[in-house]
Amino acid sequence: MPVVYRVDGATVVFGVSGGLLAAAAERGDVVCFEADFASADESELWSVIVVGKLRLSPLEPIASQHATARCGVGIVSLPMTIVSGQATMSVFA
Repeated sequence: MPVVYRVDGATVVFGVSGGLLAAAAERGDVVCFEADFASADESELWSVIVVGKLRLSPLEPIASQHATARCGVGIVSLPMTIVSGQATMSVFA
């Protein structure tokens, strides 16, 4: 499921408005998070996968102003326990 996120040190952070993701964070489920990028001409490609245990924190007034918390009821944090990825630079660009 697509989410707006930010990286805070070694933690991926995003807002939730309830549902399955919030329930998983309340339980402390172990999940996989993937972020991908492709430049407009596809000369640069990368993909990063993070595995960790979700945590849910209630919104605080200052956090609710952050883009990751818009319309949310909580903040989900995912400490980067395992990180893997790959970057590719095209020689044809």
